[in-house]
Amino acid sequence: MKSARTGWLAVLCLCAATAAPSVSYAQAQPLALQPGDRILFIGDEITQQMFYIRAVGAALLALHPEKNLRIFNGGKASATAADALTWIDELMGLVQPNVVFIGFGFNEAQNNSDPAETMPAYLKTMSALMERISLYTTVREQIVIGPPPLQKGLRPQLMRGELNHTLLVLSRLSQQVAASRQARYVNLYDHLSAVYLAQAQVGGESLSIGGRLLNEQAHMVIASVVLRDIGVSAASAGDASAGARGPSRPAKP
Repeated sequence: MKSARTGWLAVLCLCAATAAPSVSYAQAQPLALQPGDRILFIGDEITQQMFYIRAVGAALLALHPEKNLRIFNGGKASATAADALTWIDELMGLVQPNVVFIGFGFNEAQNNSDPAETMPAYLKTMSALMERISLYTTVREQIVIGPPPLQKGLRPQLMRGELNHTLLVLSRLSQQVAASRQARYVNLYDHLSAVYLAQAQVGGESLSIGGRLLNEQAHMVIASVVLRDIGVSAASAGDASAGARGPSRPAKP
């Protein structure tokens, strides 16, 4: 486990050092974690894949070994924020989390690519979901993760009706919902768009599975953005990575 954790941290440190700044709300202070905190991620199949959650969890556990943090995955394939309203109470009662990450919008856009029809329902259900979560007294903080783009069909200039245009709209709407509740917001769309478009120019292996789901390398980009937007700096990730490797040994003469 130590070698695997070190590997995750080394890549995350590199990603955090090179990632461009994102526009976020309430990012001034690092996320304050307390001993025994239970951290829950809820979302769709991107969350269910668990790759970025494993990377974020490995980094947080290495940075705060004394806090005995617990990480829970509440991702569900094909889920939307509206779906989550039907099962969130059972999950919250089971986990009793202190920090909740909320990532939807990916399936809302694919269910209806017309932003004019998708936006009102998404705004209503995301707001209702955050309100429902806030009713649980264990919860100190909610963090909204906006939807990522699809690699397939992504272009620098998008037109209304294109799936990635709707995902962009829902990304901005996610930021609006977060701001209305003074919550942190993680902007995945802009970062992954930049990575996807750059890769299209230079070639190389795809960062997605079938042009839709993200592979592990793309999830590492997500993890680095999440960590940076909750206040984990490249320097602190580097220190944790060095600690996980253990003290350096003097070179043999």
